[in-house]
Amino acid sequence: MKESALEATLVANPDLLCLDDAGIFYRNVHIVRQASARAITGTQKYPDIMFLTDTGDVGVVEVKRFGNPELQDRKVISQIIDYGATVTTLDEDKQVRMLRGPNSSAETLDQLVREVFPKSEYLSSLTAKIRRQLQYGQLHYIIACDRAPEGLATWVASVSQSSTTDFSIRVLEVCPYQQDDAPASLIWFSAPIIKTETIQRTTIRIESPGSQHGLAVNVESEISEEGKVLLGMSGRGNRQSNMAVATANLAEVAKSLPYPSADLFAFLDTIHKKALDKDWEWLVGGLETGDTTEQCYLRGTNRPGFVEGRYGVNWLKPARPSFFAGYYFNGWDHGVEPVGEAGSFAVILDVDRAWGRKKRFYESAEFHELVNRMTTVKDWEVERGPNDWHPIILRRCMKTAFSAVNNENEFENKWFEMAEEGIGLLMEGGELAAFKSRVGVVE
Repeated sequence: MKESALEATLVANPDLLCLDDAGIFYRNVHIVRQASARAITGTQKYPDIMFLTDTGDVGVVEVKRFGNPELQDRKVISQIIDYGATVTTLDEDKQVRMLRGPNSSAETLDQLVREVFPKSEYLSSLTAKIRRQLQYGQLHYIIACDRAPEGLATWVASVSQSSTTDFSIRVLEVCPYQQDDAPASLIWFSAPIIKTETIQRTTIRIESPGSQHGLAVNVESEISEEGKVLLGMSGRGNRQSNMAVATANLAEVAKSLPYPSADLFAFLDTIHKKALDKDWEWLVGGLETGDTTEQCYLRGTNRPGFVEGRYGVNWLKPARPSFFAGYYFNGWDHGVEPVGEAGSFAVILDVDRAWGRKKRFYESAEFHELVNRMTTVKDWEVERGPNDWHPIILRRCMKTAFSAVNNENEFENKWFEMAEEGIGLLMEGGELAAFKSRVGVVE
């Protein structure tokens, strides 16, 4: 088979790209094959595949067969990054022409997003996120091949060690299998085998206050979730140990249910994905602004939020502020222990700490009014957390919370009922909306 056949298979079956393994949870994806653009050097570039998702992710896929010499060394890596650099240096109108389909007449990114994701309820936020990904080069790079040669892992690792930009590279093996009894048909199997790991990101922000004091330089450094694991800094927060804690505790919860539940962990995953399809405007819309990139999303990469000791759904990204609802099983990061021997159902107020400090959220009258009001809440264990990323935490014993459900439908309904109740309690006093309205959107 030729590379073009492998490329055509990926275009026809985007699930083979294993995007969920990279933390890209989407409902619809827009695929462009052999897009064309002229680089600033004047040369014409032809990425094999580019994709956009309805969650605002942008990616470049380079397809190679094992026998291609470009796959044997760093050339394939420089090639795919060169494609990404070309895309990010184009003007928006040229980016749109590159990303639109053959029958499209879209001239602006707004028109393109509306055209390819017509069912999206938050087109302006989705467009803003895609525009930002293209502007800052925050792309997903995938090298898809039928077999990865020895040495490619070393080259990919060298990129992760030396790169200072915010992108990821993954190598994906996509293999066709022929059936002996039906040689004309193929079964395709794909699996990611190599990926870069972002250990730490350092952000340098230079501001001009418009006075005689000159420039203000702020440096913020954050170790990623993957970095905590790789650097051995995770302790009880290690993703693998957290996985063991969560699965063991959920097995205890499952035993306490009035009906048999074979895999509560997997069922919770189903609930989380259903939450992505619901309309939450009625609940959290009062806090959405122009900088909101996602209304409802799953946090993290392989197992959302596991490094933080929780497993559930998040609302409003970035966290200025935002909410979490779901299973809370380890309090090492939040500084507040779960309620109940097998963990808690929790609703958590999440705040971007840098934003909170800059806007003086934690000292504000609105926040103190919120904290005081939450002390009067009944039926929830409420605590002002010591970690300002998670300043207010509502908890209920997981076993007790679901003790009266009789089947999976009732369990699911109870999950959504408690999520809506907890977020509603944080929202109903109007303190968060009043603060957001008073300080405006972060610069």
